[in-house]
Amino acid sequence: MNTILVTYDTRQDGERGETAVVLPISDKNLMDLTYGSSDVEHCLIEPALIAVEMLRGNVYVPGSIKDVRERRKDNE
Repeated sequence: MNTILVTYDTRQDGERGETAVVLPISDKNLMDLTYGSSDVEHCLIEPALIAVEMLRGNVYVPGSIKDVRERRKDNE
């Protein structure tokens, strides 16, 4: 399974800050993301970030994705 590192903004106690998370991604979705399909970012990644931040007790700032890159095993 491939993974991606996503950098985005979140709100905690009314303050905005930057954070990052590593998410699993299928080969097909990684290929779509790599070659310009914004559907993956907006339809799949953003809902995942909303859920992750809810679990952390924070709020994902909609539209705040700053960077999405493949996380390769040699970068871990």
